[in-house]
Amino acid sequence: MRAANLFILIALLLSACGYQLRGLSEGLIRDDLGAVYISGLTDQSDFKRSLISSLNDQGIVVTNELSEAGSILKMSKPTSSSRLVSVNKLAQGVDYSLFLRSKISLRSSAGETLIKEREIEVRRDLVADPDDALGNDQLETETKLELQQAWINALLLQLRAR
Repeated sequence: MRAANLFILIALLLSACGYQLRGLSEGLIRDDLGAVYISGLTDQSDFKRSLISSLNDQGIVVTNELSEAGSILKMSKPTSSSRLVSVNKLAQGVDYSLFLRSKISLRSSAGETLIKEREIEVRRDLVADPDDALGNDQLETETKLELQQAWINALLLQLRAR
């Protein structure tokens, strides 16, 4: 009973000071966007599906019809790259940096620029085990998924800041 009361008290104090868990902030993206049309991505990409899901979670409606759009999010195809940071004594790659970047711009359906063209780039570092090639492949796949989500979060921050 005491633990439950303590938990409720802590939750009330945190909510009273404005604390919110990451990704749960509602109302931070203004409603003046209307339905958003995304141009520049193929319709069947996993990245676009993740992006649409995250936008919907933030209360943004995404449309597939340009004529229904209140705003247009123009994106270049996301590109990924990696850079070797360090090697071990046997000259095997150990530390890598993975990058994901794409250019974005946002304009209203009336042609007003809401966000000037800019590049969003995110980076994640990973440490590979030279003796575990299969584990390294899985780690790289997981890191690329984290990169995609980090890029989407960076886009959401741009939408909030405009």
